[in-house]
Amino acid sequence: MQANKIKIGVITSSKSMATHIRHLQYSPDFDLSLKVKGLDEAILVGKRMESQGMEVIVSHTGTSNLLQEHLKIPVISVPHSSLDLLSAMQKALTLGKRILIPNFQEELSNIGIIRQLFAVEIVQGIYSDTATLNDLIRQSQKKGCDVVIGGGIGVALAKRHGLQGIEIKASKEAINTTLDSAVSVALANRQEKARMHRLYNIIDSATEGIVSVDQNGIIMTINSRARQILNLGNSDITDSDYRKHLPWGLFHLVLDTQAPIVDRLERINDLLYIFNYSPVLLENNVVGCISTFQEASKIMRSENEVRRSLTKGLVSKYTIDDLIWSCSSMGKIIDTIKKFAPTDCTVLITGETGTGKEIIAHGIHNLSKRKNNAFVSINCAALPEQLLESELFGYEGGAFTGSKKTGKPGLFEMAHKGTILLDEISATSLKVQSLMLRVLQEREIMRIGGDRLIPVDVRVIANSNKDLSTEIIKQSFREDLFFRINVLQIHIPPLRERRDDIAVLMDHFIKSLSHQYKLEPIVIPIPFMHKLFEYEWPGNVRQLINFVEQMVLLCQSQFSVEIFEDHFERLRAYSPAHSNLNTEPQSENIGHQAEQTDGVIDDFRHEIRKKTKEHEAYLIRSALEKTNHNKCKAATLLGISRTTLYKKMDRLKL
Repeated sequence: MQANKIKIGVITSSKSMATHIRHLQYSPDFDLSLKVKGLDEAILVGKRMESQGMEVIVSHTGTSNLLQEHLKIPVISVPHSSLDLLSAMQKALTLGKRILIPNFQEELSNIGIIRQLFAVEIVQGIYSDTATLNDLIRQSQKKGCDVVIGGGIGVALAKRHGLQGIEIKASKEAINTTLDSAVSVALANRQEKARMHRLYNIIDSATEGIVSVDQNGIIMTINSRARQILNLGNSDITDSDYRKHLPWGLFHLVLDTQAPIVDRLERINDLLYIFNYSPVLLENNVVGCISTFQEASKIMRSENEVRRSLTKGLVSKYTIDDLIWSCSSMGKIIDTIKKFAPTDCTVLITGETGTGKEIIAHGIHNLSKRKNNAFVSINCAALPEQLLESELFGYEGGAFTGSKKTGKPGLFEMAHKGTILLDEISATSLKVQSLMLRVLQEREIMRIGGDRLIPVDVRVIANSNKDLSTEIIKQSFREDLFFRINVLQIHIPPLRERRDDIAVLMDHFIKSLSHQYKLEPIVIPIPFMHKLFEYEWPGNVRQLINFVEQMVLLCQSQFSVEIFEDHFERLRAYSPAHSNLNTEPQSENIGHQAEQTDGVIDDFRHEIRKKTKEHEAYLIRSALEKTNHNKCKAATLLGISRTTLYKKMDRLKL
């Protein structure tokens, strides 16, 4: 791509300089514009050149000084050497003995040497524009001056007042060197403008507002986003004090203390913004301050996207359709799941091991509005207390020996906007339970070794294969946590209580496992299926899958009575206490012990029912008090119908 021509302007009142420039054979790579003007008249010409895109202006003496005061582009002066002055002085001596040398704003030094050298009387005078130069020459004529040595304007005014005028002519070499310097300055300015343009585009493309000030609090830079947030439109507020436009700004504190300020909340036009201030230091001295700010809600959305990226792969693997069932009790459970799933309420899923609690948890997530976000699962029984705590809540860098320097987010953070499954929650320690309770109550966590609370929006699903009521009585599970997680409860009955499902489960797993191992499905005769129906299945569906897989692999597409009987005997031998094929008591003592055990369990259950009723009565009384005993409002507050409230009050004798 061909670069634009370099545009140089020349403004001079020297006819000799103008003549020299007109005869120059300069490069076609730059455009040179010449105007013969000087002092005041040159200002208007210079502004016109500036508006036309001239990059540098070349002039001389007083004219260049005036142009520098009125123009923003660089102005370079053609220098006059001592030899140029001596040459002009030699010519002046032939015309008179009293010589005036006008100087722009300051006199020449060492003029005494020239007086001694030429044995001539030299008068110096100061001027600042055409009018003062004219007055100076008129006064010198009255004082007996014969000759004026100066620029083109001075020579012209001298002749007007009847004096001789000698121009101090710059050498051709000086003019050429100055033009070369002008080209170099123009090229350097282009590079600097390109660099600044790139830098400003970077700043202006930032999604956050950016404002910088100098050490005096004067605004130096403000990007488009900052203008938009502050409703400034196209008004230019640079070079003004920040307090006029950002009265709540904390630039002065940073300039005074040199300490940054981070995560400062400010409200602008009813929206919350997070501000950060950083000092700009040069050799340990503060020379300015930069503030960046962004809408708090946007930061939260970005955080959610980051969390979503971090939790990529943490997705649910099952849907509610993965449940295989036939009996009516499971049908009712499916209906309940579909009602619970759209809410954000905490769900407690209970049932013996192997009944499909985890599949139901996955299914609830996939039926909820959180299905496109993370699904995080952790087996609380598989980890020791300290490791479980760090996995759930995360830790800051260096929180303990062996921790990552960068820290690590916990599973509650990773499940933000999604669902977390706390499998086997009954296995957690009381300390971890208290931390879980805080998350459920406050919806915020604190990492191990951290000093700040992190809000989390997460739905909790808890699984337990133990009776939590019994665990509460044993004081191994917190009662307050139980009431927090037991908002919605789903109980999965064991396989022995839904024997209608055994046939469909057997058929499904035989077909799927046979397909997996590329075998023909076996057919289990009805008499042998009856044995399977009568078995208690203490390991429930998981145990049934294991039995089917063994049969499929060992039978190799052809049912074998011997293989079946062998493995069925192993089933019976595994857990005779759960089998109805051998339930006769061995002695009266055993029967008596069983009665005692049943009695203890009954006492436990009676105690927890009593506690549950007391808690329910407390909640109803609190709701009635808060609503001034308005039962409609109390029912709404409790999340139940008015009819249900009346029934509960009648049952609890309230």
